[in-house]
Amino acid sequence: MLKIKAPQTVYFQGNDHAVLLLHSFTGTTRDMKLIGDALAEADFSYMIPAYPGHGQPIETFIQHSIMDWWKVVEEAYLQLLAQGFHKISVIGVSLGGLFTLKLAEQFNFHQAIIMSTPMHKEAVNLEERLKHYAENTQKIFSENELSENNINNLIKNYYGTPLFIQMIDEIMTHLFDIQIPISILYGGRDDIFYQESAEFIYRNVHSNKDILEFSEAGHLMPRGRAQEEVIHYIVGQLT
Repeated sequence: MLKIKAPQTVYFQGNDHAVLLLHSFTGTTRDMKLIGDALAEADFSYMIPAYPGHGQPIETFIQHSIMDWWKVVEEAYLQLLAQGFHKISVIGVSLGGLFTLKLAEQFNFHQAIIMSTPMHKEAVNLEERLKHYAENTQKIFSENELSENNINNLIKNYYGTPLFIQMIDEIMTHLFDIQIPISILYGGRDDIFYQESAEFIYRNVHSNKDILEFSEAGHLMPRGRAQEEVIHYIVGQLT
């Protein structure tokens, strides 16, 4: 077994405007690192919390659920508040976008930006993503590979799948609670579902809002062929 340290929360101290950066499901803090670098160059403070189990073997991953990841996100936000930042903005991609919405439903911070954020998920979608994750991480971590049957059994029995679906439904039910400015971004090269989700969120949020397509972006908008355009837009929105 190759020993690789679990991803750690990333923090940068800059000015009094702190930005909480929230990564994707089965991703790591690397999802948001390029945005963090750009924010640091512009002298913003930022934090990228690491979700438990992410970046680790599937056997470790499935010991945690969306409730554990949400707890880490909420604690990170409260930590920034406790540090006395005058402004806090929150930016998230995919699962991070869901957490951004949930924070915005519960707290009154400066601004929210979400990317590639789903309005619902089916169990089969989550299971497919976990299988892909298991196959990729197994190449990194394990000398004795799990059989396909073992992987499928782990994923089918994962207690976190219904919790994930339930939390998305709860978040979408309370979009009207959001009172802060929000930007809703989606990629033109992503599945059409994410455009539909962006439009649904846009219709159901009643605060100051905008919606924007980045035609060359895929699902992981802070990385890939449109990353410079996306990051430039985000830094501009916060400045």
